Amino acid sequence: MDTVREPLLLLSGDLRIVLANGAFYRTFRMAPAEVEHRFLYEIGRGEWNIPALRVVLEELLPAQTELSDFEVEQRRSPLNEARILLLNARRLRYDDEQAPIILLAFEDVTERRRLEQTLRSALAELERSNHELQSFASIASHDLQEPLRKIRAFGERLEAACEGQLPAKGRVYLERMTSAALRMQQLITDLLSLARVSANRKSWRPVSLEKVVAEVVGDLEEALRSSGGRV
Repeated sequence: MDTVREPLLLLSGDLRIVLANGAFYRTFRMAPAEVEHRFLYEIGRGEWNIPALRVVLEELLPAQTELSDFEVEQRRSPLNEARILLLNARRLRYDDEQAPIILLAFEDVTERRRLEQTLRSALAELERSNHELQSFASIASHDLQEPLRKIRAFGERLEAACEGQLPAKGRVYLERMTSAALRMQQLITDLLSLARVSANRKSWRPVSLEKVVAEVVGDLEEALRSSGGRV
């Protein structure tokens, strides 16, 4: 028993502690004199008198040979701190013994449960944040695209009204203005798709980086000209 890392107890049929291993003493900070030959529910300061543990030992275990991963909560006085224990129990019977011996193994999962709860809370907060982001993106997409529609509409009207009157450079400027408005609309649509990507679970697909770089450089044209920058 002492070679096993998890805390172990051997109990007699009347739930008196026959033996405890070193891991039990280290984990629960008790000495052999406080444990051996005493009833399980009476050791410590009453923290082992756990209703769920009584159910395991007095009701469930007698009806079957073993129990696995039964969770019990231990309250430790005087601070009343909770410790979550994962319990494994098995009845062992020897030929020369009238009553079975019970082997109990404990695993302290308090920190694991705390981390799991923290993770659940973080995931819930992330889900809430993502939902808000999607709502904001939908509203922003609609509101931002409206001015762009006007730019495109008035650009088309200007082109129709001044057909044949605009110089070549003017036509180029008008085409580039319309193209920029179209690209801005596409960027807004893409941002909305990005905000929804976690919900939609879209599959990956190849993207031409040459096209992406060309579009970005086009967007930076005025900034590059005014700063003398070079890509």
